Amino acid sequence: MAAAAAGAAGYPERPITILIPYPPGGATHIVTLAVAREMEKQFGQPVKLDHRVGRDGMVALEAAGAAAPDGYTLMAGNPTTNAVNPVVRRRQLPFDYARAIAPVTVMSEIPNLLVVAVAFPPANFADFIAYVKQHPGKVKFGAPGIGAGEHLSGLMFARAAGLDMPFQRHEGGAVEALRDIVDGRFQWAMVNAASSAPLIRDGKIRPLAVSGSQRARAFPDVPTVDESGYKGIFSNAWQALFAPGGTPRDIIDRLHQAVVAAVATSAVKEEFEKRNIIVMTSQSPDAFAAELRADIARKEKIVAETGIVVD
Repeated sequence: MAAAAAGAAGYPERPITILIPYPPGGATHIVTLAVAREMEKQFGQPVKLDHRVGRDGMVALEAAGAAAPDGYTLMAGNPTTNAVNPVVRRRQLPFDYARAIAPVTVMSEIPNLLVVAVAFPPANFADFIAYVKQHPGKVKFGAPGIGAGEHLSGLMFARAAGLDMPFQRHEGGAVEALRDIVDGRFQWAMVNAASSAPLIRDGKIRPLAVSGSQRARAFPDVPTVDESGYKGIFSNAWQALFAPGGTPRDIIDRLHQAVVAAVATSAVKEEFEKRNIIVMTSQSPDAFAAELRADIARKEKIVAETGIVVD
């Protein structure tokens, strides 16, 4: 115990690695990189990103759960990796998720946009609903895998709106989803605003609706899905920091404080603002853990209602 306390007091004494479940360029990479740069200044140690891509985030999640609980290997996660996977892929995990992964804090929140290619006929969300009803089974939605957050939300949306919409898997994260929409592999997807905004500006995709209860500041004319009559189906995406279970509480608290300080800097605020990312942190690691447990419970309910099974 004395050795653990001493280690926590001197933390960090060497470089820190943050595992990223998705390829470079997506929201998880963007948010974590901005935070990591500021953490380096605070800690006086390098904070490196290690992209462990594959199996809808499971590669990174398994690596984080197997890492030494010393604060030197962390993980950046989102609702799919850390709220959906523990539900739909519980049997794949080589450990008890609740014991193996320790929530630290949310780092940001990002609105999700329902986006389509510019060549797709509907001009707005109401037209989109009408078009899908007129073309049953012809309009596909994309998600990174069966049981992913985007997949579950898409199924719930289809049920709520009475739409016949097949699911099309895409590989990777938001960058790959956007590429496939432009290429016509599927017609729509919910993609975070940080990743989709550049293609919207370039005129390659068009936003029809936004997640959450408030319109996105960068897209004030785009209605929320909630106000369009389908409340509570699509939520904003969060990006968060996690540590291996058993990491000393002093280190968890130190990491929480470091992230809070990082997102409060003008550099991170400016980076987030230009990418439509909302600065958001948890009040404490315990508060985040409680919110995550509630989120996992909601996902369990959705999985039960939709009958999703993932081997």
